[in-house]
Parts: sequence; C-alpha cells; structure tokens
Amino acid sequence: MKSVEEFKPFYNSTLLPVLEQLEAERKKMFKIIGWYAVAVVAVLLIMMIVNLSNGTPLVDVVAVDGQGNPLPGQPKQETSGGINLIFFLGLGGVLGYFFWFKPKRVELGNQLKNEITNKIAKFADERLHFDLNKNISQGEYQQSKMFVKPVGRYASDGVISGTLGETTIRFSPILAEEKVSTDDSNNPRDKGVTYETIFKGILFVADFNKHFNGRTVVVTDEAERKLGSFGTFLQKMNPSRDTLIKLDNIEFEKLFAVYGTDQVEAHYILSHSLMERIVELRKKAGLINLSFVGSHIYIAIPAGENLHLFEPRFYKTLISYQPFLDYYRYVLLAISIVEALNLNTRIWTKE
Repeated sequence: MKSVEEFKPFYNSTLLPVLEQLEAERKKMFKIIGWYAVAVVAVLLIMMIVNLSNGTPLVDVVAVDGQGNPLPGQPKQETSGGINLIFFLGLGGVLGYFFWFKPKRVELGNQLKNEITNKIAKFADERLHFDLNKNISQGEYQQSKMFVKPVGRYASDGVISGTLGETTIRFSPILAEEKVSTDDSNNPRDKGVTYETIFKGILFVADFNKHFNGRTVVVTDEAERKLGSFGTFLQKMNPSRDTLIKLDNIEFEKLFAVYGTDQVEAHYILSHSLMERIVELRKKAGLINLSFVGSHIYIAIPAGENLHLFEPRFYKTLISYQPFLDYYRYVLLAISIVEALNLNTRIWTKE
C-alpha cells in the first residue's frame, strides 16, 4: 500500500496527463456552447436593429380588451416573425442540451471515472480494481441494517474490489436519501417533496469468513454519551432496532450502541480484541457504523463534499490536486480496515 506522501509524484506523472486531455475536451464543449450563445445574441440584435430601422416590431403587439379580445379598428402590424425565431433558437438550445451536451457530459464523466479511479486503486494496491458498471445495491445497503430510515433515493458510484490476503473486499461511494413531504395544508401551492441525506460516504463490505445466524449492528452512540443512563433507556426503547446488547468494554460502550438478534453470538463476535480494534478505527475514521450480517462485515464511513469526485463539475477545471488526494485518503482508509480489524486472521470457519 502506497503512502499519502507518494501520491503527489504519482499524480504528476500518471494522473495529470489524463486530466489535461479531459480538461481540453471540457473546454471544447464550453467553447461550442459559448459560440452558440454569441450567435443567438447576434441574430436577435441584428433583427432588433433591422426592425427598428423600418418601424416593424420584433413581435406582434396587439391591444386587447378585458376579455383578451383584440380591440376593433387597430392597424394591421407587419412583423418579421421574431417570435418564431426566438422559439426555434430556444428549441435548438433545449435539444442541444439533451441530445449533445448531456450525453457528452456523461461520456466524459465515465471516462474520468474509469481511467482515473482505476489508476488510483491500482496505485494504492495492485490487487484492487475499479468497475464502473458494478455497485453496492440498495438491497445490500438495507440488509446491513446500519440505517433504519426508509430510502427514497439511492446511488452507488462504481465499486473498488479485490482480495487482500484471505479477505475479499468491496467499497463504493454511497448516497442514501429519505423522501420527505413538504405539504403545507395552509398553502396548497407549497406542496411537494424534498430529500434529506441518511448516509453519504463510503460503504465497505468484507468477507468475515463466518456465517452468522443472527445480525449484530454497531452504531455510533450519541444518546449515552450525552444523556448517560437516560440515554441507555432511550436506546432500549428504540422500536426500529433489535435488542440492545450491553458489553463490558467501557471505552467501546461510550462510543457505540450494539443491537442484535442473538445476544450470545454478538458477544462471540465482539471479542475484547475486536472491540479494541474498532475503537482504534473509530478514532482514525470518524463516526463509523458497523454490522455483521450473513457472512459479511459492513462498515459505513461518512465523507464530506468530496465524495462525488468523479462526477465532473463542468463549470470548474478538472485539474485540481486536492480532491484527488482526498479521495486517495478514503481509498487508503478503506483498505486499511483489513489490517485494522485483523480480518485475515481466520478465527472461525464458515459452516
């Protein structure tokens, strides 16, 4: 695994030439849009000047009564068909957006993801591979049971995967949102929906080499940390969670709440050694959630605004070192989980 310090030379020698080519394509797209806008403005200005010079309005101007009917006795106005021209220019812009700009943007974005993300994954560890056409499905996200709010909108942006030692891993940027009604009974025009973020970050999935009979979910604990024993009471009363399971690691209990369907299995999985490792990972990665379901361990690592690095912001240059460095840090963090949680040590065997 290459260090953060080694990333800058790699960026300059390997990523920058690709980014410069893609940036040239991006600029070419906006040059075409700019020339089209200039042409539209020029045509409209010429028509205005011509019409003003001969006294013909750009569009029909007709006086009407209160019911919208033309007033009698009006002189007939000769127009240049300006309204039709404006319509066709606008239609051309709309068609150009949907049939040229939008597909071109998707194509450029996919090219950026495929070439850059795969190079970053391989640089971090040769055993890793990026696949744009794969994702971590919404069903698997929900199966992890780390988040209980209903999902109204979900996106997974390609998958980095590989086998590190004995452990097969996958991870992907995830955005899960809840659909929220904004209906206001006092104002019918205010009705609609918005989407609120449930989770935005990296979802990591690894083979735990054991099939679990139940499920064990470890979530960042805010209630007990802030409210003490009353927080514990609130945890137990949470109807959307399984049974609250108390453990004897004081530091772990301060940071996490554990819910599960099988008390014995949860204590079996969360050994003192593993709890200590999870605490250390929490200090390194931030407000993580974990779960043990089926034969996998799921880990949700929240991320900031740099999550969707490879959805190009076409109004800004693609050549910017910091976002790629930030993404590389997430890649290193994800693959370090195998060692941090000692997943290659095969304590159990699958049944």
